Amino acid sequence: MVISLDIQGAFDHLQHNSIRNSLDEINFPSHTIETLKDILTDRKVTIQTAQGPVSWSQQQGCAQGSCTGPMFLNLVANEIISEE
Repeated sequence: MVISLDIQGAFDHLQHNSIRNSLDEINFPSHTIETLKDILTDRKVTIQTAQGPVSWSQQQGCAQGSCTGPMFLNLVANEIISEE
């Protein structure tokens, strides 16, 4: 059986703390976990406006088209599904 869900904005709304907590629960080598957590640390978004570039810190979500985005979503979804 296959269940398919289309959760609008799922990648945009992933909370970095939820991803970090999910990473702490999996059985991966610690250096791999730390590398994945580093991907979420000190992320900045910059857009060009008529007045010049505007930057801000990214506190949630995954970079569009990133290789890690689907993995992070699966980790958090698994954590939610596994809760009793």
